[in-house]
Amino acid sequence: MKESHFTEEDRALIIKLSVQLERAIADIAEIKSKYERREEDFATKKELEHYVTQDQFTPIRKLVYGAVSIMLTTILGAIIFIVIK
Repeated sequence: MKESHFTEEDRALIIKLSVQLERAIADIAEIKSKYERREEDFATKKELEHYVTQDQFTPIRKLVYGAVSIMLTTILGAIIFIVIK
């Protein structure tokens, strides 16, 4: 029978490291599956092209805010005009 050069402490350490390695592999597999599910949410890159970026939205927001402020100013002016008259 072949003699082992490992002590009991070495064997315990190897078992402990083996368990930790198995846990790390399981964690990596879980992270990978979460990442793949997230990729499935954005099925293709073409789908992402349909979203509007902040830079593209800013001019539209300014136009809408301007139009709404003009309308509200007109309504408020009409109400003040009716009250004063």
